[in-house]
Amino acid sequence: MKRIFLLLLFLYCLSAKAEKWEHYPTYSTFVTYMQQTAKDHSDICRLDTIGTSINKRLILCLKISSEPNSNLNKPKFFYSAAIHGNELTGSVMLLRLIDSLINNPELITTSNLPDIYICPFANPDGTWYGGNDNIKSAIRYNANYVDLNRNFPDIRSNNNSDGELQQKETTAFIEYQNKERFNISCNIHTGSEVFNYPWDTYRSNQKTHADKIWFDSLGENFVKHLQNDYSNYFTDVNNNGVVNGGDWYVIYGSRQDWSTYFAHCREITLEISMDYMPKESLLNDYWYRLKNSLFTFFDYCNIGFQGIVTDSITNQPINDVMISIENHDTESSQVYTNNNGYYFRPILNGTYSVTFSKDGYHSKTMEISIGDILTENNVELSPINTSLNETLSPQIQIYPIPAQNIINVQSNQNLRYEIFDLNARIADKGVINPPLTTIDIQNLPLGSYIIKTYNDKQEIITRKIIKQ
Repeated sequence: MKRIFLLLLFLYCLSAKAEKWEHYPTYSTFVTYMQQTAKDHSDICRLDTIGTSINKRLILCLKISSEPNSNLNKPKFFYSAAIHGNELTGSVMLLRLIDSLINNPELITTSNLPDIYICPFANPDGTWYGGNDNIKSAIRYNANYVDLNRNFPDIRSNNNSDGELQQKETTAFIEYQNKERFNISCNIHTGSEVFNYPWDTYRSNQKTHADKIWFDSLGENFVKHLQNDYSNYFTDVNNNGVVNGGDWYVIYGSRQDWSTYFAHCREITLEISMDYMPKESLLNDYWYRLKNSLFTFFDYCNIGFQGIVTDSITNQPINDVMISIENHDTESSQVYTNNNGYYFRPILNGTYSVTFSKDGYHSKTMEISIGDILTENNVELSPINTSLNETLSPQIQIYPIPAQNIINVQSNQNLRYEIFDLNARIADKGVINPPLTTIDIQNLPLGSYIIKTYNDKQEIITRKIIKQ
C-alpha cells in the first residue's frame, strides 16, 4: 500500500504553527479560528455550518480540498469529535490536524488526499454547558440532556430507540451527511483507548458487516502507526486495540451505525484517551502519540475502485446507482453514486464481480481487479425503454485501468481496436467481439498507452490505459 502520511508528517514537522493548540478553546476562540481559517485559506478551505445547537451555538465544519467550493469526483472523508460534550481530546487533535494541513497547502493541491471535512465540536452546548468562556462544566449531553450518540435512527427499525425526540443536532448531522455523501468517516471519543467499528448494535456472533476484513485492516494499520514508545496505549479494551463495537458493549442509535447502515458510509469510532479531558499539559503528548495514525484514514481513501456511471444514450451522469459486489455485499453494505454519477467503493486488494444497477436501466456486471492504488472504472448503463436505433448505438466498456496482464472490453458490436504507445506507434491491434473480448497485454512494456476502437464508419472510443 502506498502511504502518504509520512510525507504529511514530515511537512507538518516543518510548521511551528501546528503546535499552537495547547489549551482547550473558548467558544468564541473556536468560532473565530474556523471563520478566519476559511477566510485566510479560501483557496483550499470552505466553512460549512452543519447546523445550530439547541442554544443556537454554531456546529462548524471545515472542508479542506483543492477545490473547496466544488463537488469533485473523489472520495470524501469526515472527521468529527466531541459528540459527547465533555470528551475533548479529539477536538484539540482535530484543530491541530487542520493546522498541519493548511500550513502545507501544496499537499492539498498536488497529492492524492481525499476531500477532508473536519468538525471539532459536534455538541457545543455540552462542551460549553457552563458558558462560552470555559469547559470546566462540560457535560456528555446536549442542552436537553440527551445523549446524541444514542439519538440516531436505530438500524433495526429506522426509529429512535432512546425514548427521546430526534434532537436538533442529530437532524443537522443527518441532513449534512445526506447532502455531502461521505464515503469514510471517523467520530472521536474519549474514556477509553480503542478503534471501534460497526456494528454497535450487534455482537459479532449475531451479525458482522460485509467489510469486516477492511475494518480490521484499517484498525490494525491505525494502531500500528501510533507512536510505539507508549507500549500500553490502545490496550485497555484488548491487546490489539481493535474491536467490533457490540463485542465491547451493545448500544443502539449510535452515529456510527446510522452512518454505516443508512448513509452507506464506513464510519469508525475512535476512543483516544482514558481521561475525558486530559490536563492541558498532556495535549502535546497526545498529539505526538496520534499524529501519524490520524493520516491512516486518508490512505484508505486511496484503496478500492471509483468511477462515474452515465446514461449510454445521453452521456449524462446517473445518481443513486447501486454498486454491489457479488458474494460479498450484504444488507446496506452496497454503495451508491452521488448526483455527479460518481461512486467510490473502499475495499482491499482482490478481484471482484461487481454489478451496477438502477430501476429503469439494464444492470451491468463486470470483474474489477483492485491493486495498491485506486482503480478507475467508468460505466455506462443502457435505459430499458429505448428505441431500436438507440439500442444498437455503440456501447463499450474497457477495464481494468490500470491493468497488469489483460484488458477486458465489453461491447455490443463487432469492432476493431488499435493500441498505441505514447510515440503514436501501434503496439497491438485486433478485433472485438460482443459481449466480451479479453486482450492480452502481458508482453507490452510497463507504461501508458492509448486504445482506439472503430466500427466500419467511425472511431468509437479512445481511452488511456496503463500497464503496471
